[in-house]
Amino acid sequence: MNKIFSVLLIVYFLCYCSSNNDIIKYSAPNFKNELEINSEILNEDFIFDIGRISLMDTFLICSGKTNINNNSFHIFSKHSGIYITSFGNIGQGPGEISSAITEFNVDTKNKIVYAYDLRQYKLVSFSINKVLNNNSYSKDLILPHQISDINSSHILYLNNNEFLIGYSRLNRFVKTSTNDTIASINIYPILSEPDGFEKVEKSYFSYLGSMAAKPDGGKFVHATRSGCIMEIFDCSDRKIHILNTKGFFKPIYESKYRNENFPYVAKSSDAVNGIENISCTDKYIYANYNGNIGDNAFNQIAVFDWYGNPIKLLSFKDKVISTVFEENNRVGYALVWDCEDDVNLVRFDIY
Repeated sequence: MNKIFSVLLIVYFLCYCSSNNDIIKYSAPNFKNELEINSEILNEDFIFDIGRISLMDTFLICSGKTNINNNSFHIFSKHSGIYITSFGNIGQGPGEISSAITEFNVDTKNKIVYAYDLRQYKLVSFSINKVLNNNSYSKDLILPHQISDINSSHILYLNNNEFLIGYSRLNRFVKTSTNDTIASINIYPILSEPDGFEKVEKSYFSYLGSMAAKPDGGKFVHATRSGCIMEIFDCSDRKIHILNTKGFFKPIYESKYRNENFPYVAKSSDAVNGIENISCTDKYIYANYNGNIGDNAFNQIAVFDWYGNPIKLLSFKDKVISTVFEENNRVGYALVWDCEDDVNLVRFDIY
């Protein structure tokens, strides 16, 4: 009996270590297919900001400041690039947000834009149908009290009025509705910090991480810069669990203890830049990618499948700020930063 117990204990120990991914082996992604991308400018009349871009039916929605109004979001035709209208009042009142925030999410089914206001701790929803009809279009949504201390880049719309929150006060990721939390997970890949420095490791993933969700809301991906670790999670039911972890470049970062409980972690000049921003289709993960040390120009998009396997590398002549892709994975749109420091709205084909 003791021998059987010992064997079971060893098997459990090996499975435990494997499932918690204690040791990450780093290997740079090998892209067998590399494409040079030629893009066309969609609008040369509008002064764009270093914001974000998303797609909703025949519309492109961009965020950021502009010289024509004080709104946070701007709608363009995806076919012609023609400017249509702006929305999102800046202020402290109902349905308003504190600043021209750059992060937002879209519910394409119900045609709603969600923006998180850091200062007022609220989600604001904007009905695009009402925006286009010049009606009152915004509404405040208060998150459950269990969630706090998040920032706008760590909240994703999933589906069916559910959201994914990254790096709340108590958990790494939380799946929630506006009424109550649904599921949470609080595991991290193990880095090289000695015992007692777990808070530094957690800060690395929070400060230097990007995340995006599959359009169907069933999975999400998280990846880092200053080195690169990519993690893919399933969130399709009432649990969140890790599916795969890929170590592409070993993390190197600088820890600055501005806050003992949550130290500030900055990118190191000695690290590979890794991944900065992510967008997804149901088939692929598209990540702003560098893969070099020192150079901060993210002028490539790395394409991965939902197992984290590298598929192809798209190279642009300009720095890519934010992208969105059609579900056919053949057409993309982006905000890019050209050599004259102008931000342009562009369209491109993937062959």
